Amino acid sequence: GVPWVSILLMFVVGCFFFLPFPAWSKFIGFISSAFAVSFAPGCLVVGALRRQLPDQDRPFRLPGGDLIPVLAFIASGLLVFWSGWSINEKMLIGLLVGYVVFVIYHVTTKHDTPPVDFKAGSWFPVWLAGLMIFSYFGEMDASAEAAGSLLNGGDGFLGIGLGSLVIAVWSVAMYFYAIAVRLPARRAAAYIEKTPTDAPATAS
Repeated sequence: GVPWVSILLMFVVGCFFFLPFPAWSKFIGFISSAFAVSFAPGCLVVGALRRQLPDQDRPFRLPGGDLIPVLAFIASGLLVFWSGWSINEKMLIGLLVGYVVFVIYHVTTKHDTPPVDFKAGSWFPVWLAGLMIFSYFGEMDASAEAAGSLLNGGDGFLGIGLGSLVIAVWSVAMYFYAIAVRLPARRAAAYIEKTPTDAPATAS
């Protein structure tokens, strides 16, 4: 049969997520900015693992050393910046709520998750804070949208040219900072060994 309850529930949830956004384009911008933030750590993983486990067996080897990961990391920052402050402030609120839930969960429950590596992960809040500051002083929002934001940002002096250059420099600096504070090779290898993997498929 047709799962009417699930369909109606998803419809209500979908409508709820539209509340902070006046148009479909804004919602898509929010998703794009959030995806850029979520995929940015993957760029750093490539550079870090090359230094932590250089002899690890790899079916595929990405050429170019740090060039492609750095360019991808810059692209992630640019996508966030180009989304504009009116979108990024909502994403920031969502991330802050997520951090609060994360802390409450770790404080109030017993779990078997690995300990949080604050030093190795210190790049993320610094990188994100920089992006939010640049976005606030960016010029990606129209005047009406900037006036409607919570902190009246997004109508500043960082236009698309200068702002993109600033984001590129910031991204390169944060990339190599993150590489510098990466986990020791032994810790990285231990985490990889504990990661469950799918058994290779066998021909029947």
